[in-house]
Amino acid sequence: MAELIHRLFGYRYTPRGVSYLLHRLGWSPQVPAHRAVERDEHAVARWRTEQWSRVRGRPNSWAWIVFEDEDEDEDEDKAGQDLKPGKGRTWSRRGRTPLVRVTGKGSGRVLMAGMICVRPGRETRLIYRTQTYRGRTGEKKGFRAREFADLLTSARRQLGDVPLIVVWDNASTHHAKALREFCDRNSDWLTIIKLPPYAPDLNPVEGVWAHLKKSLANLAPRTIGRPHPTREEPPT
Repeated sequence: MAELIHRLFGYRYTPRGVSYLLHRLGWSPQVPAHRAVERDEHAVARWRTEQWSRVRGRPNSWAWIVFEDEDEDEDEDKAGQDLKPGKGRTWSRRGRTPLVRVTGKGSGRVLMAGMICVRPGRETRLIYRTQTYRGRTGEKKGFRAREFADLLTSARRQLGDVPLIVVWDNASTHHAKALREFCDRNSDWLTIIKLPPYAPDLNPVEGVWAHLKKSLANLAPRTIGRPHPTREEPPT
C-alpha cells in the first residue's frame, strides 16, 4: 500500500504511517469474502424483489419459513467435518508455536444438514441432522432424497404440523426424482422456494456452518466414534 501511494501521489509513508492514515480515513484491515464469478447479480436482485417478497407477503402467516442447507462441498473430500481441525488463534509462550496432534489417516467425517426455522411472533428454531461417514467400501457419502424427506417430515412435526415454506439451493440432491415426488405429494403443507445459483449469502444456515467450524478450531478428536480431543501442547 505504501508503494502504491508513492506511485500514484509521490508521497512516501512507512508501514506504520500508512496504517495511521488509513484508519483516519475510515479504513480497517479485513479478510475479503469469496464470491463466485458465475454469480448473476441481476438474478439475485430479482429473487429478492419477487420471490422473497411473495414469501414474506403470504397470507398464511402461521407457516414456518425454513432455510435448509447441508455442510457439504462440491469436492466430497472437503464436505462436513473431518478429524483434522481448522486452525484458530490461541495463546502460547512467545517464540513457541503450539502444536495440535492430528491423525494422518483418512478416518471419516461427520456430515450435517440443518434448518433455520422462522415465524413471526415465535422463537427461531434450529433443526439439524448428522451423518457419519467412515470411509468404508460401498458406504454412501452425503444426504440422499430419503433423508431429506424424513428431515422435512420430522421438522413439520416438531413445528406443530403447520405448513412449511422451505428455501434451499440448487444442490443436485434437491432435484432428485424421489424428492421431487415427495414434495409434489405433500404440496398441501410443503412449498419449495429455490435460491438463485451461487448465492449462499441469502441462506442464514451458512452462518451456522461458519460458526460451527470456527468453534471447532484446534479440536482434534482421536476417532469419529470417540470425539475426545487430543491435548494442545507447545513443541519440546
